[in-house]
Amino acid sequence: MSLVMPLSSGVSRVHTITLPLPFRLKAVNLYLLEDCEGHILIDAGVNTPEASDALDEALRDLDVRWESIHTVFITHYHSDHCGLAALVRKRSRAAVYMAREDFNLLRTFERRPDTMVGPEGFYVEHGMPRKMVGMLGAATALLMDAIVPFRPDRFYRHGEVIARQPFRFLPLHTPGHTVGHTCLFEKNSGLLFSGDHVLDPITPNISACPANPLTNPLGSYLRSLSGLVGLKVSRTLPGHGNPIVDLNGRIRSIHVHHEDRTRRVLEALDAGAGDAFTVSLVIFGDDLDLLERWMAFQEILAHLVWLEDEGRVARTMEGTRVCFRAA
Repeated sequence: MSLVMPLSSGVSRVHTITLPLPFRLKAVNLYLLEDCEGHILIDAGVNTPEASDALDEALRDLDVRWESIHTVFITHYHSDHCGLAALVRKRSRAAVYMAREDFNLLRTFERRPDTMVGPEGFYVEHGMPRKMVGMLGAATALLMDAIVPFRPDRFYRHGEVIARQPFRFLPLHTPGHTVGHTCLFEKNSGLLFSGDHVLDPITPNISACPANPLTNPLGSYLRSLSGLVGLKVSRTLPGHGNPIVDLNGRIRSIHVHHEDRTRRVLEALDAGAGDAFTVSLVIFGDDLDLLERWMAFQEILAHLVWLEDEGRVARTMEGTRVCFRAA
């Protein structure tokens, strides 16, 4: 499916290409921009036959040849955003950009798939049943299967402007959802391609886990989210969901969401749910598959780590469990 939207220049165009996903989150948005030399693709979808076929079909519908794509910007390393980057480059010979931090993490996962989950003991001491931890390796291996291995041609550099006439892209490092997550701000039109940093109506998963180099991922996310306030954005085009017209308003609502989540986490602790896994059951319920349960646990742990950093909770060892109590 594609949507043609004129930019402020009145000449160039942006095409939104929506590809299917094999997850509960059913679709991901790619963006194809027409410039003076051909086309730029922002993100590359997931490595499934359905997504690959849908991308082929979208390009045919738009009458765009693969060879016309000369640049690919990857916002972050997750499979639904970079899974087909290798295929796109093979067919188009495009230069692929990515954040070095995310590529380094992705390369580690390719070499050592077990590091995506991390040590069993980490999860057990935070309350996750050992049997569930034992199933995570096979489940997360499917995420790596959804990425065709690739190496970027170029890494984003802080402060650089990437000119592709009539566009001038400013990569914005926005850590939180991933360590190297990068939004692309097109300075001439005011378009912000936000990847998974700013979404509507959902909010991005912010996870604390052994593989995450961010020691306080929620703190990093909230700071980089606030860093977008004041940017002269005409419209925000996210990796999932609908375009966002009022970026500052959406940022405020995401902050409110995390304030509400914080309140609920503290209430769960007051009610006696001491470890991160138990709190995740209280907050998210039990209607989740294994990967969703894993992400829910990591998201709650990210809130607890942030609250600990803020001095609002303290961790203690109760037997073999890590527990949190209001400070």
